[in-house]
Amino acid sequence: MELLYKKYKRRKVGPCNICGQLGPLSWDHVPPKGGIELQPVEIDRIAGTLVSSLGSKKPEISHDGLKFRTLCSTCNSRLGTDYDPALNDFAITVGRFLRSTFEFPDIVHIEAKPTAIARAILGHLLTARLSTVDAVFDPVIRALVLDPQAPIPTKLNVFYWVHPYAQQIVFRDGLMPAKRGKYSEIQRFGVLKYFPIGYLVTDVCEYEGLEALTVWRNEPATQTVQVPVRLHKVHDAFWPEATAPDNFLLIGQGGLESVCANPKKRRWK
Repeated sequence: MELLYKKYKRRKVGPCNICGQLGPLSWDHVPPKGGIELQPVEIDRIAGTLVSSLGSKKPEISHDGLKFRTLCSTCNSRLGTDYDPALNDFAITVGRFLRSTFEFPDIVHIEAKPTAIARAILGHLLTARLSTVDAVFDPVIRALVLDPQAPIPTKLNVFYWVHPYAQQIVFRDGLMPAKRGKYSEIQRFGVLKYFPIGYLVTDVCEYEGLEALTVWRNEPATQTVQVPVRLHKVHDAFWPEATAPDNFLLIGQGGLESVCANPKKRRWK
């Protein structure tokens, strides 16, 4: 079964995933360029990583990172100008800590713009929508990206943790337990993970002791604060979405077509 990603990669005209206007579409890197080193990657369904039978026969190759042609140039520019600089600065700073040979305390505080970072994450998750049907969060995300002054609703939270792995994972529209090992309450969620940070977007107010950018949900996107980062609390590369004895995963079309990008393997002659 061909990756839906391949179909959308070929599409040059269509409705923008953010503003909805029909017209020419532009490429948006997810994660955004400026916060990572762009390199050749092999792209496949993340579902194929979790369950081998769901993978494609041949991964898609991109020579300059994971990217989606789903935004008009105006919305692409809005993400790149209003929100991505805060996200990229945060990633670069955390990456320096993780690469350093010095010993640091468990928690460091980094000067950052949390609601701008949250909007960047939300906007890029919306960029990665590979269908014409909105997920539950999408109308809310759309409004937040278009209005940098709007407070982030309490039903939407963005958590983060260090992700010291090469995989770039964009997962949309999943269901899993709100608390691992307890199955009475379910959360809707999406994730965006790349070196050096993973982000969880969800409708629950807390998850596994993770720190939340949405603590500052009422602050404008321009507000700078001291954001805590736990440098030594590291999870598996496919946490939290992977199935485990204390976790299950339910996905629809959005989850099935979510993708993972791995560094392209070198072919020795």
